[in-house]
Amino acid sequence: MHSVPFFYTKLLSVGYNGVSHWIKGVNIFNMRLLLIPIHRSSHWCLATVDFSQKHLCYYDSLKGNDSHCLQVLKGFLEQESITKNCNSHNFTKWPTVIYQDIPQQRNHSDCGVFMCMYARHLSENNPFYFTQDDMPIIRRHMVLELLEKKLL
Repeated sequence: MHSVPFFYTKLLSVGYNGVSHWIKGVNIFNMRLLLIPIHRSSHWCLATVDFSQKHLCYYDSLKGNDSHCLQVLKGFLEQESITKNCNSHNFTKWPTVIYQDIPQQRNHSDCGVFMCMYARHLSENNPFYFTQDDMPIIRRHMVLELLEKKLL
């Protein structure tokens, strides 16, 4: 698993050559799951590349539908596979999924927490079992993890 914050924002603004050095020395194609936090002006979402299931997914706690994001990421993956000589993948044929039946936020301030929880549960192969009502305790738990400098 690998995650790079603000990667997508930079990819949109400067293209592949502007971000390829961020993962220099990392062969993302050897990973099970690539987590890509997506920041859109004042909202956080999550995109994933699942190399074991061969698909790209988009998770938005406000039920957003950004299929363009997944197409941009496919383009990045194609270019990275050429750079790393990993041409066995044909990302243009990989399906994309925009999940709608996932925990949703009921306010305008918890998108980052939802995004982190999506990432955590996916990385641990766990189903999403949290709701908006759990956000206060999840926030406290995240603060404790930051203070302890480890996931609990």
